[in-house]
Amino acid sequence: MAITSELAVANGIQRDIYNGLTEISGAVKTVMGVQRAADYVTKIFDNVRKSIEVAQGNPALLLFAEKNARDFRKRSLELSTYVTEFALKGGKANLMDAGERAKIMRYIINELILLNGISYGMHRSMYYAKQNGIFRSLNPWQTWVNRDAQIAREIVRDFQYINK
Repeated sequence: MAITSELAVANGIQRDIYNGLTEISGAVKTVMGVQRAADYVTKIFDNVRKSIEVAQGNPALLLFAEKNARDFRKRSLELSTYVTEFALKGGKANLMDAGERAKIMRYIINELILLNGISYGMHRSMYYAKQNGIFRSLNPWQTWVNRDAQIAREIVRDFQYINK
């Protein structure tokens, strides 16, 4: 009888230690998720800053980032609404286990990854439009013109090779 009661106490202690370690592990993963989210927010701000720097010299370059800017605005508003609704929900609804916290952090981080990609796309589209020239970048047939010019150069080169 004494051994059974001692085993029950040991099992209770083991269960308490396991539950405590599980909660600590969940909290550490949440902190790591917050750190990762902060890294993405920093990257997003950096991309937006670069976009502003590129556009300062020529505001017409903003045309190339317009679609991405609309997507960025839409997604960022959805994310802020999600976080705000969650944060303002009080009471027992905010008490959650590590799995629920991880699911929410995963959603937030995935949205931040997408926002980072959109902000990077805004910067790069404006950067390349600046490098290539606005009118060349606006021309939807530029790739065909370039291909036709390449074919003409190949014909001239081949003709010169044959005549040698």
